[in-house]
Amino acid sequence: MKLLQNNILFSWWSLIIDRLTQFGVFRWIPKRIFAYIIILLLLTGLLCLSTYIFDPPSDPPVNQLHTMCTQCGHREIMNLIIPENGVCSKCKSKIGYAWQCDDCGKYFPKLDTEKTIVCDPKLSKLEKIALLKPQLCPYCRSSKVYYVSRENATFGYQ
Repeated sequence: MKLLQNNILFSWWSLIIDRLTQFGVFRWIPKRIFAYIIILLLLTGLLCLSTYIFDPPSDPPVNQLHTMCTQCGHREIMNLIIPENGVCSKCKSKIGYAWQCDDCGKYFPKLDTEKTIVCDPKLSKLEKIALLKPQLCPYCRSSKVYYVSRENATFGYQ
């Protein structure tokens, strides 16, 4: 016990506990129990702080889209909620969803025009159905096209 009393940390700890127990609220609690409560609160605070510092990496955001520039053809994965607001990181042009043709294997951008077509009150239902036909490949005119998701994007390597 003599070693602990000569230690400066023990002295500071004892001084803090004495000062806190002088308040009227803490006067009825014994000093030893009060010290244990303080230690418990400090450990809980450190545990909470460590969860913020050492937070494990979470899943990627749901709004990651595989996009392609309409001008330069640059493809990238972007965090976008509304794809119409995105711009190319290279040339600052408008971007679209990255689609690929199964027949020729080429990529092409497709703008999300379905929302504007469906919401247009001037068009009849038949006109909307005619405008919402499946996209054709601009290179080989094939109808076997699909959106390339961020999980399937290769960017030239497999």
